[in-house]
Amino acid sequence: METFLHISLGFFLGVLSVFLVGTYFLSKDAKALKEQVDDAKKKNKERKDRYEFVKPRLEKAAEITQRQLEIQAQVEQPSMNALHSKHKNMLIAENRKLEEEKRQILGSIIADGYDPEVTVNTPMGLTKVLLSEYLRNLGIETDPTRVQQDDTRKEGPSEPKQKRPDIRKVGKFFVIKGGKGDKSH
Repeated sequence: METFLHISLGFFLGVLSVFLVGTYFLSKDAKALKEQVDDAKKKNKERKDRYEFVKPRLEKAAEITQRQLEIQAQVEQPSMNALHSKHKNMLIAENRKLEEEKRQILGSIIADGYDPEVTVNTPMGLTKVLLSEYLRNLGIETDPTRVQQDDTRKEGPSEPKQKRPDIRKVGKFFVIKGGKGDKSH
């Protein structure tokens, strides 16, 4: 009988020790998991805060793009007379100003360390690209060391650099370097 009690007591203590050790490791894992969840929530909140910070600028860039599409539709219409051509040239100038404003807005978003995914209308249809890649395709260089897609901002803002000095405005016209001149008689 006494041996049965010792065996029962040993079994009970063994089960109890396994339970306690298991509980300890599970609570340790639960704490680590809770820290990971808290970190993920914190990063998500930071991303949302950054998005809310740049959201008005993204909306402004979208409005500018919409206006540019409207202007482009008007410019593509055939000229009816000289006055209409003059009006089209004014629209082209307005379109250039809007493009410059849009580039500055998008460059400031990159400079603030936020690189969202934007939808771009290409000849192959709508595609999603990162804003920094889109700006590089436009000829604006961004500093890739300062852009983090999901991390917090580590360095100060950088100004975008333009790469297209071959286009210049002469009077009310835009001259692209490499075009034929008027002295080809």
